[in-house]
Amino acid sequence: MRFQPPLVITDQELKQALDLIEETMNEMAQGKLNDYDVSGQGW
Repeated sequence: MRFQPPLVITDQELKQALDLIEETMNEMAQGKLNDYDVSGQGW
């Protein structure tokens, strides 16, 4: 995972991003995410 935040980000935007990451990690740990193949995804 690569974090590349914008040069200007508000505290609210940062909190929202970190909340989304935390939620995703929790769902992954609970086995709620399927085995979607992400190879080749991204930029």
